[in-house]
Amino acid sequence: MKALKEQIQTKLAEKKLKKEQTIPSRAPLYDEVFFEGVSWLDSLAGEPVESQEGEVTFSKTIWKSPAHTVPDTSCREIK
Repeated sequence: MKALKEQIQTKLAEKKLKKEQTIPSRAPLYDEVFFEGVSWLDSLAGEPVESQEGEVTFSKTIWKSPAHTVPDTSCREIK
């Protein structure tokens, strides 16, 4: 029991030390280079899409697509 207690205290001390050694992240730098980059990316996007209003109708068959019927296997455990 004493060994377990020492092991837990060691782990807690290591965790505390790691937390103290973590370097806080700096705030993002919004300078001239940033804004030039944003402008360049916007220019690649082309002309802005014109706002429109309306009603969209979807076929009822979309609910029977494989995406809605096949179970999500992306998080399954691989053995």
